[in-house]
Amino acid sequence: MTAPLALVTGASGFVGSHIVDELLRRGTRVRCLLRSTSSRRWLEGKPVDFAEGDVRHREGLDAAVAGADWIVHAAGLTHAPSAEEFHRANVLGTEQILAAALGTSPAPRRFLYISSQAAAGPSRNGAPVTEDLEPGPVSAYGSTKLAGENLVMQAGDRLPVVALRPPAVYGPREKALLKYFRAVKCHVRPRLPGSRRFSIVYAVDHARAVWEALTQDRAVGRIYFVGGPDLTSFEETGRMIERAMETWSLPFQIPGFLLQAAGLAGELVGAVTGRTPFLSREKIREITSGDWIVSSGRIRKAAGSRSPKAAASSEAPMNRRSGSGSAPGQTSFWVSSVSGNRITVTSTAGLRPGISVAVGVGLSNIEIRKITAPQGHPAYRRICQAMHRLIAEKAGHRVLAHAMKFVDHSEVELERLKAERAAERKRLG
Repeated sequence: MTAPLALVTGASGFVGSHIVDELLRRGTRVRCLLRSTSSRRWLEGKPVDFAEGDVRHREGLDAAVAGADWIVHAAGLTHAPSAEEFHRANVLGTEQILAAALGTSPAPRRFLYISSQAAAGPSRNGAPVTEDLEPGPVSAYGSTKLAGENLVMQAGDRLPVVALRPPAVYGPREKALLKYFRAVKCHVRPRLPGSRRFSIVYAVDHARAVWEALTQDRAVGRIYFVGGPDLTSFEETGRMIERAMETWSLPFQIPGFLLQAAGLAGELVGAVTGRTPFLSREKIREITSGDWIVSSGRIRKAAGSRSPKAAASSEAPMNRRSGSGSAPGQTSFWVSSVSGNRITVTSTAGLRPGISVAVGVGLSNIEIRKITAPQGHPAYRRICQAMHRLIAEKAGHRVLAHAMKFVDHSEVELERLKAERAAERKRLG
């Protein structure tokens, strides 16, 4: 049987590249729609096909969608110099790729739109936002993501569609948070007015949710928030980064008027340089609009008794009782003992008895202390992966664990940028 072909727009970006990785891991054939100017850094060396095109222009889109079983539309702008630019990328771009999908034959079996929590807007009175609430975006970005989402859902009578609304996505390859890491490394921990909480989702978990939405019939025609159980705040994130980097930092309260001034300055610099500003008054309005908390109840219910994280990964469902069955090729785990900071998990999926993992969870570290299965055992990697997710559920250290991974990635990224700049200076003499 030929593996399904997935077309991924925005495949060169942070979120899109993780989706590509997950699809490849599942054995899917992947075609990436890229502009001629797009970086292929996160796609280099991977068994993917490339189609050149821009979602804002129909040229090239018909050829890109031809033969695709699934279309994952992850392309879009999160920062733009004007509302018009947001509209061209997030609304007209969605309209163009959707028209191409509707015009091809045979039609794709699924069209998945990567929306955003910004399309729904912030929490109401601090309560989690659900899919049934009337959307209330507070920015041009959120409004245009909602408009794109509406276009996709309105096509549901002609195409099997689904939309995912992730909150803040974090993980390797993400660049925006790098600025915060740099500040903490310089012993400064910026604090915003108020104590605002927000939902987050790890990029790999989000990519696994994409797989579920592509392969589950019950997802068709639905909109899902895809957030982990973790809630955090800028203050808590700063402290976690501080611990992960084993440094110290002093909190610096940023007054509201200074935030607005910084947003205005970003817009002015962007207008002069022609570059998209990272910080604008609109982005400040989003940040200061209160809590940004989502409810993942709908996707949890769709996945039955599995947790949001397990719903995002069908490879290794983790059951908290013994005797649980598993599908062929999968590995199930159950908690055999929990004692203080020590968790032991045993496999029940036909592996030889005695394969277990003992894990230590400390305040600022996660350490696999003992694996009784040899590293050459076929279940070794799955055990480690499942344990990582289990610890996150049990001890709530997912943010910290991946903060440490992010530090490693950030250091490599900084060194790469330094080398590139040095080479450029040398080339220019």
